[in-house]
Amino acid sequence: MTVWGCAQVFCFQEHRVADALLQRHQIVTLLPQINHQFIVRGQKRSRLYPLFPGYLFIALVPGEEFNYFALRWIEGLIRILKLDGGRPARMPEVFMADILAHCDDDGVFIVDPDANRLLKGQRMRIKPDSGNAFSGLAAIVAETTHAERVQVLLSMFGSTRQVSIARSELESVD
Repeated sequence: MTVWGCAQVFCFQEHRVADALLQRHQIVTLLPQINHQFIVRGQKRSRLYPLFPGYLFIALVPGEEFNYFALRWIEGLIRILKLDGGRPARMPEVFMADILAHCDDDGVFIVDPDANRLLKGQRMRIKPDSGNAFSGLAAIVAETTHAERVQVLLSMFGSTRQVSIARSELESVD
């Protein structure tokens, strides 16, 4: 299993640093990217952006000393994140396994659109610790109007009302 460290780089220099690390020092890197879609003059466009801007994951070989002196001359590289002892900081294995599981062969982070999808008629509950006036009440999803907000139906005082709630304030009843 590969042990991963992290390098801090200048923003928008991630690809340059990754190429230099591989070509000059044979260091394998991982740059998870996310496909961002946007509209320009009515045309839908998409572009890949780093999932963690300014950071690049580097594969560390266990037991092998790292030559930091040679790496400091790579243009765009700020530093390798280190622990107090001067050794490279290791990324948690669970975190890296999750990142790798969601990336395709090109390093593009795949977001499952159905993972957080709320369906019309789905039973939800407003989180008790949300600080909302309706916290703790049962709700039924009426429609999803925006990525951050959801229209829900609340039954109160013998009538049903449609209210807009932040998606983060809802939890599943299951």
